[in-house]
Amino acid sequence: MALYNILVENNAAGCNDTSVTEQVSASTCTTYIVRLASNSNALGPFSIYVDASLFGSGYTRTDMFNGVVISLGCTTPTPTPTPSFTPTPTPTFVFVENIIIVDGFFFSGSIGAGYSAVATYTVDTDVNVDFTSTLQTTTGSPITQSVTVTIPSGTISGFTQNWIVLLVAHFKLLLKWKIVLLILIFKILLVLLEFL
Repeated sequence: MALYNILVENNAAGCNDTSVTEQVSASTCTTYIVRLASNSNALGPFSIYVDASLFGSGYTRTDMFNGVVISLGCTTPTPTPTPSFTPTPTPTFVFVENIIIVDGFFFSGSIGAGYSAVATYTVDTDVNVDFTSTLQTTTGSPITQSVTVTIPSGTISGFTQNWIVLLVAHFKLLLKWKIVLLILIFKILLVLLEFL
């Protein structure tokens, strides 16, 4: 098993080439993703070193938020000259994976479905989770709908709700569901306003 030092350097003017080093190990060909922490205000450009060898430079802030893939133990990198600076580690970069879990909630009567998407960590841009949902009915064909759940920037979760109102013979029942729907929309708006 080999130990590697991954060093990320912020080359932005006024940052005095601040950097952070992470020690990782690899016994076979292993891939690491180097990312900028979602709450970081670092601007870049950035350089990445594996041990004392330059892996790449000129990475933008967007490149670092998306992640730079580094493979270790696969091939022998071509060495480059050792940089002449002495880096000072700062806790600017974090190697993280943000997992999003989608869950569905279904209601009887008129067909209603709600969907939530919850991320492990706060997202730094709006994240849309798109999928197709097929709802089985007791009296007819399945209903297929395209669903998008948006997790707004700066939060960890999003929610959407869809109601498919079937033809109802009795007008009062239809009116009742419209009132319930309006109440639900009002409550969702109140929840959204709390986040603003």
